[in-house]
Amino acid sequence: MIKIDQRLKTIAELVKNDQAVVADIGTDHAYLPIYLIQSGRARYVYATDIGAGPLFNAQKDIAHHGLQTKIETRLGPGLVPIKKEDSIDTIVIAGMGGKLMAEIMEDANDLTQQVNYIFAPHASEIHLRKWLNSHNFMITDEKIIKEQGKIYEIIAAHKGPKPPAYDAADLLMGPLLRHEKNEIFQEKWTKELQKRLFIQSQQKESRQPVFSADLAQEIKLIEENL
Repeated sequence: MIKIDQRLKTIAELVKNDQAVVADIGTDHAYLPIYLIQSGRARYVYATDIGAGPLFNAQKDIAHHGLQTKIETRLGPGLVPIKKEDSIDTIVIAGMGGKLMAEIMEDANDLTQQVNYIFAPHASEIHLRKWLNSHNFMITDEKIIKEQGKIYEIIAAHKGPKPPAYDAADLLMGPLLRHEKNEIFQEKWTKELQKRLFIQSQQKESRQPVFSADLAQEIKLIEENL
């Protein structure tokens, strides 16, 4: 069994169907696809990457584990290499910021129906959640983990018939995470609150004070949810 980090394991745990056909967008070394097959969490995986170099590395690792018949590599940006006829039921997009993920999702077109998405952004989670909300995606699960000193949020979602009723706090902090309020969540948002309070104090002390309504609103939301 290939060894993978906690972030990838948490992503894998959100693949609920053990007969899943998965697409891993931005696969790099194909560690996640290899783990999904070896652990029995998927029966077939498409491993895609925009770079020929990373995809070559993926192909070598796949061959090393003898999984060429279970994992197919494809070259191309975002969701472009994925076709409707691939019958994919789970798409993983990880290792990039939430803004880029939202841009990639703009090209999803007819892939969104009946597909479960798992996102693992390393920044701009609020931007991704806003995009999901405005495009009728329901967040079905959220995880927050800490690995090597960095905190990651992992978001599972699927498209629904209408926009979910998320409020500003849900979009900023996560509709499920903010109700669970585990220790890692509290650690993250305590630090985020301190950052925002510092910025606010700097603004007030400047010669030309700038009042940021968005900043004040975020401070209020964080304080209410800690």
